[in-house]
Parts: sequence; structure tokens; C-alpha cells
Amino acid sequence: MLNTTWPYMLPLFKEPKKRVKLLMQLFSSPIVMEVLEAIGSAGFISQKDLINTLRQHSNKTIITILRKLVNAGILEENVVRKRSGLRTVWSKYYKLTDFGKWFYTLIVDPAKIPKGELRNLMSDIYELFGKSIYDVTRYLDLDPISSIKHVLYGLAKYIMKGHNGKDIELLIAGGLSLDHYFKAMNYELSYIRSFLGGDGPIISLITGKLGLKTGILAEVACDIWSLKWLINLKKSNISLNYIKLSKDKSISENMIIYSAKEDQLRIYRVISKDKATSPNVDEVEWNRLYDLKAYYAGNTFIEVACKLSELARTSNSFFIYRPISESVIQNPYLFKKIIENKPILVISKNTYNEIHENLGISYERLIDLGVKALLLISKPTHITVFTSHSKRVEMMVEGLKIRNLINTTNTLISFLVYHLLKGEEFVDSAKKALTAAAVMSTRSMPYAFPSQDEVERWNVYISIK
Repeated sequence: MLNTTWPYMLPLFKEPKKRVKLLMQLFSSPIVMEVLEAIGSAGFISQKDLINTLRQHSNKTIITILRKLVNAGILEENVVRKRSGLRTVWSKYYKLTDFGKWFYTLIVDPAKIPKGELRNLMSDIYELFGKSIYDVTRYLDLDPISSIKHVLYGLAKYIMKGHNGKDIELLIAGGLSLDHYFKAMNYELSYIRSFLGGDGPIISLITGKLGLKTGILAEVACDIWSLKWLINLKKSNISLNYIKLSKDKSISENMIIYSAKEDQLRIYRVISKDKATSPNVDEVEWNRLYDLKAYYAGNTFIEVACKLSELARTSNSFFIYRPISESVIQNPYLFKKIIENKPILVISKNTYNEIHENLGISYERLIDLGVKALLLISKPTHITVFTSHSKRVEMMVEGLKIRNLINTTNTLISFLVYHLLKGEEFVDSAKKALTAAAVMSTRSMPYAFPSQDEVERWNVYISIK
């Protein structure tokens, strides 16, 4: 886009007469443009040097234009005293004012302007734009915050352009979130920090990094945090073609509390109607999502998960579902429909215990109802895999110290999908996925995802029972 167009913005006088006079002074003659370009490229230039530079024009013409541009506030004039032998010489020097720099950018190729200067000008543009929005909305009795949301909506739509989504092989249905981490300290919570989160974008980033052509299905708010996520996903070549933008909503938020020993965490979701979560199933064009190689749905996306499980079954694809107990307990009928479509379930031990306690469904019953495989997570270094009543495989990684629980399950799911799509057996895929999660648990940073080489090196440290 920037090869053919460039965003320009000019601050102009509110009073019509002043505005017209300024524009006429600037564009009345091409010589004015030459003067501006010469001063802008030089930065600070004497009248004498400027006249020599533009010697094809008369001295009187140049001096008249300089006087007009100074009066208009486009140029700043300085008189500099210099010694020349025994004489004192006073010379006039000119440079662009901050106001004049805006007009200079209008007449020159942006590539000729140093990037540092362009960055400063862009900062000025943003500040002026924000001020202008506030002033105009006050005049029109509008809410300035709502008006800013229109700007963010336009930015989000532009970010989402450029990928048709037809060539993806994996669809990830999962929401974006802002996660606030705390540590439980006796009767108080100690704040750690906040991170961009959500299983949808995290898994998409990892699978994209592993080389899978990935698309994400989610409802996305038009706020700063959501736009940061969209930019990160765009940079990673994740298809944003299946995202629904919600102008009046904000990003979902979670409170994630570590235990005092930091070996367990509890997630509390901020429930509010103005939080962007799962897209409305009636607004999704499901026919566009048919016949992909694999699908994933997680957390609160139970209605979407039901639709994707049907798509996966009819197209003979993998479907991985990561349920949470609240959704399952509140929607047992939908959960049963998902199970009947033969998904791979990835579930934490706590979630499994709550489902079993409330609905009386054991892992044997899940297998009976249709689950293709069940992966039960005790911790990032310990999982149990069920593929039938009689086949139960317990896996543990030895020799690693857990330092972090953030994104370990998302890492496990990403590597599980990757190895399944490579055609590897489920147990072998689960083993490598556990290795990836275990390596992730040793990281101090939540986005420092392991590489394939690291997983291969550590895979030998897994014990299987």
C-alpha cells in the first residue's frame, strides 16, 4: 500500500480566510516548493547559500518568498553574527518550523526524510489527531472514547487484510485475553505482571512457528490489547480471515493465581457481557471451514467446538478439544454430542475430577461414548494417555525443574497437533508434546517457546509406564 500512497495530515487554520491565504502562498508558484525542499533537505541554510542553490531564479523572488513563508509560520528566520577578517557580518539563516515540517513532508518523497525524523513527525500526528478528535467530539456532543473505537476498528480491519485463508490446514478456535498473574501469599495476593494470553492466539503462534498453515477463529475486540495480538499474529502469517471484530467490546481478562509454592495455579475469568469471547455460531460461514486437516477448540468455546467436531468427523480430520468444567457442567448435552464425534480430549486433572464429580463421567465412559483418545495432564512433566479401556500409558519427564506453568498446556497441544499431522502415532505424538510442555515449564519468559531440536534432545528423558 505504501508503494502507491502515503498518509498525510496537515494542521490548518480554523478561520477560512487564514487557511485560504496560507494555501495560496504555498501553492501559488512552483518556486515556493523549490524553496521549501531546499531548506528542508539542508536543515539550516543561509539566505546567501539558498540563493546560490536556486540561482535560476532572481534574488528578489527568493527573498519575497522567504518573507512570506516566515510570516506564515512555515519558516523560522535567524540572524547570525560572524567574523570575516576584521569585519563583522550579519547573515540570515532559515529552517523549517515544526508547523513547516508538515508541509515539507507533503512535497518530498518520504524516503528522502530520515526515519528518525519521520518517527517524530508520526508521534506529532498521533498527538494532533487525538487532540482533534477530542475537540470535534466535544463540539458535536459525542463521546471521544467511542470515536477512538472507530479508529481502532479501522486499524483492526486493515491489519486483517492480505490473507485469503484458503490454504490453511489447521483451524484454532480460541479467544484472546489479557491475563493478570498473582501469587497467593497467606491472605493476600501479590501481583506479578500481566501478559497477552488466550489459548487461540498462543497455539496459533506456536503451530505457525512449527510450519503449519494456521487460521484462528475468534471474536476480537477493538482495543489496544487486541490490536497488539492481531499484529503479532499477522507477523507470524496466521490467517485472520475467520475473525469477527466487535467494536463495542473489550478483550477478555483472567486472574491467574499461583499457589504459595508456585506449583499450581487457579484461573478466574472476568465475566462480563462486554468481553469478546466466542463468535456467534450462527454468524460463522461453516462451509468455508470444511475439509481441513485438523481443528482445535478450547476453554469456553463449547458451541463452536460442537460445530467443529461435526466438521472434523465428516471430513475425517483430527479434532482436539480442551474443555473446562464450567462449560461441560452447564452444557452436558453439547458435551455429549462433541464426544460422539470422536474427538481427542486434552484435559487437566482438576477439570476431569470436577466433571467426574458433577456428571459422573469416568474416563472409561468417555471412551465408551466415542472419545478417540484422552490426554490427562497432571502437570507439565506428567501426563496419562488413554486410547481404550485396556490401554493406559503414563509418561513423565525426568531431570527438569518446573519454573513456570504459563503456556505449558498450549505448548503441549501445539506439538501434539504438529506430530499428529506429520503422521506419527498418537502415543509417540503425545510423548513429544509432553517433552515440549516440560521444556516450556523451565522457561522464565511466557513466550519463549521450545524448538523442535530442543524437543528431540529432551525426548530421551521421558519414562513410560
